[in-house]
Amino acid sequence: MEIETKRASLDTMAVTIQALHVDGKQMTLAVFRQLPETWTREEVYDPWGYVRHGTAARTDVWIIHSVGGVLHRYKTTGPFDSEGVIKEMKADGYRQSEMADGMREARLDHKVEWDADRALLAGITQLFIAV
Repeated sequence: MEIETKRASLDTMAVTIQALHVDGKQMTLAVFRQLPETWTREEVYDPWGYVRHGTAARTDVWIIHSVGGVLHRYKTTGPFDSEGVIKEMKADGYRQSEMADGMREARLDHKVEWDADRALLAGITQLFIAV
């Protein structure tokens, strides 16, 4: 399909972003890292939004939420780490013959966690913090 240039145009569009502010100032990465960490999804109450933060090698998704009037952060389930699972199984004394079943079970557990985190993320917006 060819599109002739006389049919195409460039438009300027507005984009709205939500930035998290504390005491009127945009939250910095240093302040974000100081938020208390919530360890389980069941503890996530009153979500404000999510933040993507990480390194070039890996980016994590964190949910910012409040508990008792205090901001917290919760790290969502990341990609499945088969190498990490294998290391854990070896450390726990799994025999080679048990590894396949252990890996299958770990993948199923991860899928349940991943699906639950995705459902939680679907209802909230991305927040931006200052670098």
